[in-house]
Order: sequence, then structure tokens, then C-alpha cells
Amino acid sequence: METRCSVNGKGLADCKVPNISNPESILTVDLSNNKIKSGDGLEVFTKLQTLILTKNKIESLKTFPSIPTLQTLNLDHNNMDDVYETIKYIKEKFPSLTSLSVLDNPFSPKAGTTQYALFRNRISDNLGQIAVLDGSAVEKANDAVGMLLRDAEKKSKPEEKKEVAEQAKQAIIMIKKKAVVKATIENLSERILKSHSEGNRFITNDDL
Repeated sequence: METRCSVNGKGLADCKVPNISNPESILTVDLSNNKIKSGDGLEVFTKLQTLILTKNKIESLKTFPSIPTLQTLNLDHNNMDDVYETIKYIKEKFPSLTSLSVLDNPFSPKAGTTQYALFRNRISDNLGQIAVLDGSAVEKANDAVGMLLRDAEKKSKPEEKKEVAEQAKQAIIMIKKKAVVKATIENLSERILKSHSEGNRFITNDDL
């Protein structure tokens, strides 16, 4: 009995797979390279574990059914521009999801940037069950600050230092929310201040 269904590059506008038999046995659905905007049709896959929807035209998960069994979701190269709405629907519809990929969507910053580090931390904060994001393990909040520190060392212009300092401040706030010990926060903040000469303008003791 087949456990995988693949329909690629057929111009589908939704997830209704033609001529599908025994959909209840399907564990993996791959509908990449279509023109999908809607999740209509997925409700027939009652045991679905992996859903691949790369290179489509999806803007929102609003039309997607609840899939309690879904563990892996790939939405790379779509048109999704509201990360908070996406988080909301993932919580509501995919409670078992542990692996998520959303590369090359309007809401997803470029990988390797400080904005991307904070984006990953936002996902971690709101979707604690996600263990793998965009193909790599989800870091602890401290790792996001570590990336900021490495980036700060490369900055030379005052306006760039200001931007990184503000991002580092936000990251420290995130760490506080995760109940990391105060000593760790103070140590990280001292390193940030030391990393760039303009730092004292933007992070003060009152912020820590």
C-alpha cells in the first residue's frame, strides 16, 4: 500500500489530488512546484505526517484543515508575509509539528543575518515544539545573542553599531523572558558593550 503521494508541477490551485485512492494510508504528500493558494483537499489525508509545499503561491494557512498527525511542514518559496498569523495557525492546526521550513517567504529574513537570528528566536518562543527550523536545529536564545556579538565585531559605521546594539538589546529581553540567570545576561551585555565603541549610547544599566 502506497504511503507517499507526489504531484509536482501540474498547476494545482489547491491540495485536491486527482485520482487518489486510499488517502487514509498516505503519510507523505509532496505538492511542490504548483500554483497552490489553498489547503482545501488535505482533510482526506487523516494520517499525514509530512507535507511538502515548496514553490507554490501560499499566502496564509487560514484555509488549511487541522492535521493533528502532521510532524514536518515545508513551505519554502511561497508568498507568506505575516509571521504572527502563521504562528497562530500552526498552533491551532498542527499541534504535533516538530520540523518547519519557511525559507524564501516575504516574512523570513535572509539566513545568516542578525534579523534571521531574532526571527528564529521568535519562532522558538512561540512554537516551543519546533526542534528543526529551515533545516537546522533550533538554538537556545543565547545562540541568537552570540550571532549578534559576532556580527557586531564586523561593524565599523556608527549607524551599523546602533542597529546591532538595538538588536542585541531585544535579544537580551528575549533571554530574560526565558528565565536565563541574571549573571549570564550581565555577562552577555558587557561583551556587547565592549564589541563596539558606540554601545553605551544605546544599552544602559537600566535596560538590563
